[in-house]
Amino acid sequence: MSIHLTHTGFYAGRRYCSSTDAGRNVHGSYAPLQNDDFRAQCCSDCLKVWADSYDDGEAMPSWVESIRNEG
Repeated sequence: MSIHLTHTGFYAGRRYCSSTDAGRNVHGSYAPLQNDDFRAQCCSDCLKVWADSYDDGEAMPSWVESIRNEG
């Protein structure tokens, strides 16, 4: 079972990946994404959406760069 990242604000609780599985939800803004163990449990589609939210040239963690370089 994956951890899914969700929106806050008007779309609070809506998953980044739109999956309907029984996984756990965590608001993306508050998720401890700097923690490798936590991130390893996260839905890969949710992490891709998070990584794609960075603008080109913006400082980003190495794990974000890695995801962005994959595809």
